[in-house]
Amino acid sequence: MSNVFDDFIEPLIEREGGEKIVVDTGGTTKYGISEKGTGLSADEIKSLTKRKAIEIYRKNYFLPSKCVRLPDHLQESFFDCVVNQGQSRATKIMQKAANHKNGKGRAISVDGRIGPNTIKAVQNLEVERFRAFRLLHYAQIVLKRPDKYEKYYYGWFRRANSV
Repeated sequence: MSNVFDDFIEPLIEREGGEKIVVDTGGTTKYGISEKGTGLSADEIKSLTKRKAIEIYRKNYFLPSKCVRLPDHLQESFFDCVVNQGQSRATKIMQKAANHKNGKGRAISVDGRIGPNTIKAVQNLEVERFRAFRLLHYAQIVLKRPDKYEKYYYGWFRRANSV
């Protein structure tokens, strides 16, 4: 399991902006770790080490996401989506994509939880279809609040298409 995480973490940190400190909708952010996402203070984020950021990603995102239970070809893209959108939202996006792939007769609940039905339903889900549903979600966010989110769309688009 740790080898999968180790393979994913460096590219993820790079996509998240590396050690550059920014202030965005999540508050002060470094290595992609934000005030809002962790409850850490701005000063704690600014002094965050890469090692501690990796520990936070493993404990707060990777292990709870259960992505190692997914087919290999979906794991990195799903993990990236969990980091960017949160566990429940990422799972709902994947569940919607699986329902689209599998048809009405084999639809699963879009409940944001990874259980045996979701694991089974995504076995043949193409990463491209998952990406498409991820992009659709980003587009819906931007259409709903362009004043707030339009500036992020192309970055989200590039990100979703890169994993």
